[in-house]
Parts: sequence; structure tokens; C-alpha cells
Amino acid sequence: MAIDWNLFEYSLTTYFRQKKSKSEEDTAYYLTNLYDANIRCGSTQYQNKVISANKEILKNMFFAGLIDARRNKLNNISNKFSSGLILYWNSVTLDNIVPPPTATITVTNIILSSGLSGKIKIYNTYDFSSLSRSLIFFFRNHLMTIKGISKSIITTPSGPILIDFPWIGYQ
Repeated sequence: MAIDWNLFEYSLTTYFRQKKSKSEEDTAYYLTNLYDANIRCGSTQYQNKVISANKEILKNMFFAGLIDARRNKLNNISNKFSSGLILYWNSVTLDNIVPPPTATITVTNIILSSGLSGKIKIYNTYDFSSLSRSLIFFFRNHLMTIKGISKSIITTPSGPILIDFPWIGYQ
């Protein structure tokens, strides 16, 4: 099952519209939990899913970015959010349940690159749908830059061999 970005956008837009947040910390907490929950629905091209990650570092960086945004330092929000995503993905553990094609078992999944920094294009913070779409565009672009390998065993006539199966992106 892939990440449902339409549901993500709806949830985020609804949260902004209903003004449920009492502070930047509340918004960072909500955004972190929404991001993490949706990431756990996605997978690599070999169907390996996130089983653990450091949500706290992501929340702290989202919070720092939102504080900067409140101070009209909108350029800093991209840097803080990007740092948060990269640190989050540095902490990710992927499952080993599904081996790549031709492999019999996956020994480990290693994230080689936690993704690249990006820019959030914010034109109007009062247009909640546009703001949600901008954040989702930013998140999706980041996910396309994550790279890793699945170290898996294939069976050959001369015996089992450990092979690296590279993967790019998370969806």
C-alpha cells in the first residue's frame, strides 16, 4: 500500500482550517505524527516498510521551522524542515520481510542517503489548501531522493550469495 497523499492533504488542510493548534509546538506535534503515520503506509520498491524512526528529532525541527516562520523568517522554514526530514530518515529502520525479486531472503536494508534538502514554496499562509499542497510537494520530493540497498541472498548452483539490491525513493 502506498502513501495516500490525498488523505494527508485533507487531514492537514482540515487541521489548519479548524485552527486546532494552540501553538507552534502543537502544530509540530500534529505534523510529525501525520507524517510518520503516512510514511509507515509507504514502502521501498521492494515493499520494505519503516518499522521505527526518531519522531522527536523531526518534531523539534518542525517546531524550530514554525518558530522561524512566526518571526517572518520564511526562508529558514525550508532549512529546518529539510534537516528534520534528513535526521528522521537517518534514524529509520526498515523491515526485512519481503526479499527483492530472485532473492530468497533479505538480510538487512540500509539507507545510504537520507535524502536531499528542498525548498517549501509558501505564497500565502492563510490559504490552507495551498499551504498543505506546498508541504506535501516538499515531502514527496524529499522521499524521491532517499536511496538505499537491500542486502539479500540469492541461490546459485555454487551456493548462496549475498547481493546488494539498490533502491531509490520511498512511496
